[in-house]
Parts: sequence; C-alpha cells; structure tokens
Amino acid sequence: MRILVIDDERTLVKPGHDVHHVRTSKDALQVLQSESPEVQKSWDALYLDHDLGGEDTIRPVVDFLEEKVFFEDPLDIGCIFAHTANPVGADYILKSRLLNSAYRVSRVGLEDFIVP
Repeated sequence: MRILVIDDERTLVKPGHDVHHVRTSKDALQVLQSESPEVQKSWDALYLDHDLGGEDTIRPVVDFLEEKVFFEDPLDIGCIFAHTANPVGADYILKSRLLNSAYRVSRVGLEDFIVP
C-alpha cells in the first residue's frame, strides 16, 4: 500500500506499507505534480494535516486536487484521510464537494502517528 502523508510534525507508523512523508504544502505539490518516473502517480491513501507550520496549510494541496477533479483529470488516489487536530481545518478538507465527488474522504484519529 502506497501512502503519502502531509504533516509538519507527526510521522505515520504503518509497518509493511510504503509510506512517504512530506512536511510542507510546497513539497506535497512537488510530489503530486512530479513528472519523475521514480514517483508514481497513484496513491492508495493521502493523509492530510491542515496546519503545516507557520503560515503554511494544506489548502494549496486541496486546491490543486480540486482543480484536477474540476478539469476531469483527478489523480489516482484511493482515499483521503484528514488527520488534523484542527477541527476547522478538518471541516475544510471533509466538506470539499469536489474531493468528495472523486474520492472517499474521511476523518481519522491520531493514534497511528508519533511526534518526533
């Protein structure tokens, strides 16, 4: 299972899974938009934290994913999990009509995460 985690502090612990972590929205967009053959275009799951340190949030990533859906070119993503501790940020992710039209979007707890 290929998983992309976008979180500035926490690390997802999923033994036996291919988990890739990025800490900023800029790094996440680079991964999601990559043309590199080493970076596969499909993900079984995306884990999204809302607050990514300083002024950075997950919003540019959500905007990018919504744009891809709007223009009928969605990324190959199995499901999207909002794991943020910020309830307003979680609502922002969960209530995206475009994301929900293309992907299974749900809220998950933080029990599978560790803070370094």
